[in-house]
Amino acid sequence: MLAQVALLRSRAQYENAVRVLSDAIGQPLPSATRERLSFELGSILTHQLHDRARACAHWARHEQEHPGG
Repeated sequence: MLAQVALLRSRAQYENAVRVLSDAIGQPLPSATRERLSFELGSILTHQLHDRARACAHWARHEQEHPGG
């Protein structure tokens, strides 16, 4: 999945990468995996899409769900 996201990022298909990550985060995965996916999602929203509203909302959720990360 991270390879797919990396490919989408390399092609500047950031919204598609956001969809892949968002779908994956909702799956029953280990907490550490969900944290990594969430971090990748936040990074795309912040640095590639420059979507302040979605990024801030995402990072607030990320902090609540992963307080130690």
